[in-house]
Amino acid sequence: GYGKTTILEQAMSGGEIPAAWISCSDVERAPGPLLTRIVEAVGAAVPGASDALAERLASAPERVDHVAVTRELIAELARLLVEPLVLVIDDAEHLDAADDSLSLIGELIRAEVRSLHVALAGRRQLELRLAKPRASGRLTELGAADLVFDAEECAALLRVRTGRDPGSEEVEAVMEATEGWPLGVAIAARRAEQGESVPLDSSLASL
Repeated sequence: GYGKTTILEQAMSGGEIPAAWISCSDVERAPGPLLTRIVEAVGAAVPGASDALAERLASAPERVDHVAVTRELIAELARLLVEPLVLVIDDAEHLDAADDSLSLIGELIRAEVRSLHVALAGRRQLELRLAKPRASGRLTELGAADLVFDAEECAALLRVRTGRDPGSEEVEAVMEATEGWPLGVAIAARRAEQGESVPLDSSLASL
């Protein structure tokens, strides 16, 4: 409800940079399905960039070194990518404590390939080795504090939805009920648009 996926969609909506988009589920906790989906998504976004690896994975025995194959994918992308590519891994909270799958993600994030960018979105912090990209300034991290609405943004949304300037007490009540949670503020704005009273009942704060 903090708008992680929405931000990614808006960032990619211009279409200037191709995106390989993965929405994780519990299936991707196993490294095989995760790697297969990544390879397929890359191939769909940049035709030809991962064809050889896709064929290998399709015909490979069950037990493969998924980290080694991920490194091969990185090497292929370093060689073949001409224009930037963004690999988006959404709903990454499903990978929490799935060490083998997290190893693959870590390899991709740490890869020093100028044309490859990785965007990871999840509801919780994952155990990834990120010290090197963080120290080198190649990593941008956004947390809940970066995504919450402030009072001015809350007032702006109320203004757009209701067609009037909200009073400071109304804005304060919404902020108190939602703690700036974007989905909560949107629900509050919808209620205000429909003429329902603010402050809101306790059901909003408990969503």
